[in-house]
Amino acid sequence: MAEPIIINGVDVSGCIHYKNQTCIANYLFTNIPFSEAKCNISPNCHYKQLKRKEQKCEKYEACINDIKIINKDLLNDLCDNCGWYNTDGCDLDEDYVCESLIKIKQIINEVGNESV
Repeated sequence: MAEPIIINGVDVSGCIHYKNQTCIANYLFTNIPFSEAKCNISPNCHYKQLKRKEQKCEKYEACINDIKIINKDLLNDLCDNCGWYNTDGCDLDEDYVCESLIKIKQIINEVGNESV
C-alpha cells in the first residue's frame, strides 16, 4: 500500500493522474502549463470528489452498524408483554413505559427494513 499523500483533505496516492505534486489531468485538459498543473489547485477534481463520497459512505456504514447493534441490544431487552425486560417490582408507570418502548421498537424495525 502506498504512503498516503493528503492534498485538499484527500489521499491522492491512488490517483492515476497524480505524479510528484502534479496533476497530469490539469495539464492535459486545461491551458495550464505543466509546471503550474499542481494537484492542490483542483480541490474538487473527480478523484477527490469520489474519495470524499467514499469516506462519507464508510462513516454512514459505521453508523448503521452501530444502530444495528443498539437495535439488537434493545430488542433483546424488550419482552412481548410489556416492552421491558424485567418488570418484577417495577414502580414505573407501566402504560407509559410499554407504549413508549413499543413505539421505539416499531420505529427501529421500520428503519431497519429500509434499504440504504
